[in-house]
Amino acid sequence: MKHRFLIALFIALLFGSAQASFAAPVSQEASEIISLINEYRAENDLAPLNINAQLTSAAQTQASYQASINTLTHNGAGGTSATDRAVAAGYGASGTPFISEIIYAGGNATPERALSWWKSSNIHNPIMLSLVRHEIGAAVATSNGQTYYTVVFGNIPGQTTALPLDADPGSLQTAVPTDDAVIAATPAPDGSILHLVQAGETLEDIAAAYGISVAELQALNNLQEGDDLPVALVIQEPLPLDQITPQVATATLVPPSATPSPVTVDIPTATPAGGAGGVDEGGSGSTSGETEASPPNQGVIFTTISLLIALLVSLVLNVWLFRSREQLLNELDPERQSRRRGVITRDAFAELSYDEQRERLEDLARVALEDYPLEVTNITPLQYQLNASFQVEGKPTDIEDGESQRFFLRISAPDYQSQDNIRSEMVYLKYIRDNSDLKVPNPLATHIGELMTTAESLQVPEPRNVIMLRWQEGGALPEDELGSTELEKVGAFMAKLHNLAEAFEEPDYFVRKRWDVDGLMGENLDVSVDRAHANLTAEQLVTINAALKRVEQAAHVLGESRDTFGLIHADLHQKNYIFENGVVRAIDFDTLGWGYYVYDIAVTFSRLLHRKDLGTLREAFLRGYRGERSLPPIHEQQIVPLVAARLVTTTLWLAGHAEDTIFKDVAPKQIDHQVQHLRAFLQR
Repeated sequence: MKHRFLIALFIALLFGSAQASFAAPVSQEASEIISLINEYRAENDLAPLNINAQLTSAAQTQASYQASINTLTHNGAGGTSATDRAVAAGYGASGTPFISEIIYAGGNATPERALSWWKSSNIHNPIMLSLVRHEIGAAVATSNGQTYYTVVFGNIPGQTTALPLDADPGSLQTAVPTDDAVIAATPAPDGSILHLVQAGETLEDIAAAYGISVAELQALNNLQEGDDLPVALVIQEPLPLDQITPQVATATLVPPSATPSPVTVDIPTATPAGGAGGVDEGGSGSTSGETEASPPNQGVIFTTISLLIALLVSLVLNVWLFRSREQLLNELDPERQSRRRGVITRDAFAELSYDEQRERLEDLARVALEDYPLEVTNITPLQYQLNASFQVEGKPTDIEDGESQRFFLRISAPDYQSQDNIRSEMVYLKYIRDNSDLKVPNPLATHIGELMTTAESLQVPEPRNVIMLRWQEGGALPEDELGSTELEKVGAFMAKLHNLAEAFEEPDYFVRKRWDVDGLMGENLDVSVDRAHANLTAEQLVTINAALKRVEQAAHVLGESRDTFGLIHADLHQKNYIFENGVVRAIDFDTLGWGYYVYDIAVTFSRLLHRKDLGTLREAFLRGYRGERSLPPIHEQQIVPLVAARLVTTTLWLAGHAEDTIFKDVAPKQIDHQVQHLRAFLQR
């Protein structure tokens, strides 16, 4: 975080003067957002926020970035934070800025809907009504039918603060945020910092006061979005006892001489302002006096004993402070002590073996299960590649005499799906279940009714998003049992999914990735395309690029009308369609996104390319599909190019993860296999 801040500061120094010379333009829609927020503040007897050009520029940077990646996120290009972007825009040249940011996105987004959502959030509402933020910038960007709103709030200590409306108008130009500003606590002797929360303080204000991110503050205190603030927040954990520097008394020993000098014993508790040491004349906290000369040996003995006593007292005091602090924190959070683990970095976690990583993620799953109304009896690991999944057995605690049931728990990979993406997935599963008889996973809500939670453990380097689903009975069929009858059922099932997708009206908050041409070319990868290309040979890249030209042609033919482009499963192969008593069920909607309906079909066929009866299976699938939904011949002709698109996407994903512990042994062989299929496709 420090490095990103320094980079942003360097950019600000280069371009700050140029940006300060003009006012960043505020669009009509962004102006409406600011007006609505100021009206809302007026309803709560707060003064309006002043529009700031630099904050507007920072807001536009983030709004445009979100639109460019089709994702709602506070993380900017290169991992920058809201503070980084404000500094880079030139805000805070006269002092250290405090920044907050709120965002919103949707296909039918309006300023009114955004404000309504922010007001309902325990995190966003206090930011809009903050007493210590007094400037604002807002911006809007659109992409692929999605509108992204970004609003940035700021203040610089020592400048104007947004006082209540009944304050003296003349004071608005000179007020300094003293009573409302967060006052940072002093570190304890053990190195720890404990902040006692005051009325009106928000998580963002407290994090800014200590120079840490909101995510770090939440992680230190086991807080999730929407949680009420506790009476005290951990800002910094104590140092290990062997690293604590005791605050001990010092003694000035006078060497023996023919004419002994008086012995001076200094016990400093404060450093004088004028230098690095010595006695503060006339001040408190140190004593100085002259005594009659004593024999040198007695003076040495006396001062040595004093030093040992002071050292012992200091050590006891440090241990007592450490234990008192730990006792207080454990009283505030009774589960805290059992959840504490050794800290691990992302790089160190990546170097662990597959089994070690999975073991730590299983511990994280146990932490997440605390948020669900479930008395857990057993956890069984299922799969760990990108996400980690577990089978959970337990009794629901919200049902009297409930019988033990099975559940599916998924821990999402970091930086892969945003929280809004995952919530949207759960909402769509509920939509399918409410509007059809199709068998798809049923999300399990937390104690507070959320369809997703966030769990963290110091054994895992970052918080992870977690969902729970009721267990889907059935299983994937072995190769020799997967025939025409089964594929015809799968085709009918997929057609029904596509009918539901065409009728779906997305809520404003709904966000999922797009499997359009850019997405199929690698934009949706959880690693950079450059990294994937670096692990491919020149010959393999030539094959991939040639295939992508065919994919672009197919996409042009299909277009993105409502009958060709909508929400698709995007990963419905034979491991993700299962059967129970002959009935098809679909699982694993993690890749759900906007895409070509024909691509959904192509994914199913891409895993059957090795079958000698592929032609028969293909006709059976299409027969089932056409029984529920029309498929024009021109669209059917694009299935093969989109099978190639699937092979390209899979190849790039494998190449991007070729150096990971989990995939490094299998990736090269699988990449060669995929590229061979692409070459066969190009020879047609």
